[in-house]
Parts: sequence; structure tokens; C-alpha cells
Amino acid sequence: MEYFDFGVGLAFALMIISTIISVIYGAMNWNKDGYVSPPEFVKDWNKTEKEIEDEL
Repeated sequence: MEYFDFGVGLAFALMIISTIISVIYGAMNWNKDGYVSPPEFVKDWNKTEKEIEDEL
């Protein structure tokens, strides 16, 4: 009987590794200052959306 499938083992290992990397990255950047204001098109989009909602 074969108990180990290489593809399943590789997928499991990559899942664990990516989780560890994500946790480390999140911990390192948790309280970093660096608010970036949204680009102008987002502000224009919000303004247009508010105008449309007010008309309805």
C-alpha cells in the first residue's frame, strides 16, 4: 500500500509555508504608518456616486 502521494504532500507543504510567510508578513506590517490617500479617480467616483444616490 502506498501511503504518500507526492502531489498531495507538496500541496500540503506549500499551504503550510504560505501560511507561515503570510503570518510573518502581517506581523511585520501590523502597525506600520503609511496611509496612502486614494487616487483622484476614486474621489471622483465617490462624488459621482453620491450625486446619483441623491437624485434617486
